[in-house]
Amino acid sequence: MTDLLKLPLSVLFRPAETFRIIKQYRDSFTYLPVFMLLFLTILVRVVFIFLVHFPLAEILPKDANIFLEMIKFFVPLFTWAVSCYAVSSIIGGEALFKEILTASAFALVPYIVLAIPVALVSRVLSSVGGEQNLFNFMNRVIWMWVLLLFFVGVKSQHNYHIGTTLVVCFLSLFGMALIWSLFVLVFALTGNLTAFVKGLILEIWMTFRYG
Repeated sequence: MTDLLKLPLSVLFRPAETFRIIKQYRDSFTYLPVFMLLFLTILVRVVFIFLVHFPLAEILPKDANIFLEMIKFFVPLFTWAVSCYAVSSIIGGEALFKEILTASAFALVPYIVLAIPVALVSRVLSSVGGEQNLFNFMNRVIWMWVLLLFFVGVKSQHNYHIGTTLVVCFLSLFGMALIWSLFVLVFALTGNLTAFVKGLILEIWMTFRYG
């Protein structure tokens, strides 16, 4: 029985095989690696914010909101897993939701491993000239690697061809946009409904009191 806790680092060197193992050993599945990787991601993010050289920082520690930083990672990751599962279920997908979510968490490993070293490197850089560009480039490389792992995860777990994988990824991103739009709409309608009910109650109360 394969222990998924031993797999995260292997995703850096043998991603396709790692994602296939996640699907292969679905009977011994546990959400523990997902929770651990998400916890490490947030921990690394917080350390990154405090370590990065302040002239290069996108956000200063005093302005950081840990809850918001969690939302930045958790919401896209979870909605991607939901959307990708829905799309792949229609287009001959083979992976279950739990496997897609696990693969998505594994795709964050490059950020977990490299973000702090990049923050340390920033301590010897300045905000001028090519040094700012170098810092930005290193961050882009990390996120390009993460996105590549998302792509490889979809392809490997569902045994898609590259063309089908591209279509599924595009439709999954479109699905994410729909999910977010739906939540925003529900939130806006709920807010309007709450204001309407409060106003109606106040109007009734004023009518009974002064009518």
